[in-house]
Amino acid sequence: MSLATLITGDESSVVDGYDPISRKKISILGYSIIIPIVMVTMSVFLTMNIILEKSISLSISAAIVGAIIITIIEITIIRGTNNALVGIFRLVLALLINISSSLAIDLALFENDVNIVLNNQYMTKINELQFASTAVDNKIISLDDKITALENKKYSLEYELTEEVGGISGTRRTGRGPRAKSLESMIVSINNDIITHRGNLNTLKERRIDNIDKNIDTYKEGYIKGRMLDKIKALFVLKDTQHIVLYVWILLTLLFLFLELIPLSYKFLSGKSAYENNINVLSNDMKRNIKRR
Repeated sequence: MSLATLITGDESSVVDGYDPISRKKISILGYSIIIPIVMVTMSVFLTMNIILEKSISLSISAAIVGAIIITIIEITIIRGTNNALVGIFRLVLALLINISSSLAIDLALFENDVNIVLNNQYMTKINELQFASTAVDNKIISLDDKITALENKKYSLEYELTEEVGGISGTRRTGRGPRAKSLESMIVSINNDIITHRGNLNTLKERRIDNIDKNIDTYKEGYIKGRMLDKIKALFVLKDTQHIVLYVWILLTLLFLFLELIPLSYKFLSGKSAYENNINVLSNDMKRNIKRR
């Protein structure tokens, strides 16, 4: 009984003098605290190791810290009065902890199915990016062909201009006559078109490198590393297509929640024992005596 009373903050020698129901309640409250401590320790470890993908040593360290924190919280609640706000706080805390732990177990149980969904998503995304890359490549090839054709035309006009100015062909008049000026104007226009197309070509190449090739590399790297956010998203895709995944998650959450709230539920729902009634009477007498002073 000494360990139980140590946890609840009661005097063992005083409790031993009361009826069996009083002693039993103190014993249940004291020893049942082990259940949420074990549950929270497991939940923190699973969350750190499976969901956050931390190392075993770091996960164990976090689990120990979580166990210490929940021990302090449980002892505070058990030693305190039946306060509704405290009960709500503990319920919300337990719900958050157990949602994450059951999610971690779900990921472990359905790992193969999650990986299949991830692989399908990966192939779809890679195909989309490669299709976009192919489309850009086709535009680059088309622009290259246009530039080549314009450059060939430019060289042809430059040759014709040289012949015209020299009086070798064309009008066979030397000097920069109307025909020569027309050829020069055409060359300038074509040269401007070449500059414009080359600028567009460079833009397309930069777009492919920065927005497509890097995206493909980043996505491949993320898939190889197995980013947890993608795994969780894949798990929720499974929940929509395979209802057993959702049922297991809900069942585990409710089971863990029930186990973790055993001490709190027993404290709030069980009737007051003779020992607790006497403690309340003594507490009220002390308050009245303090007011009289």
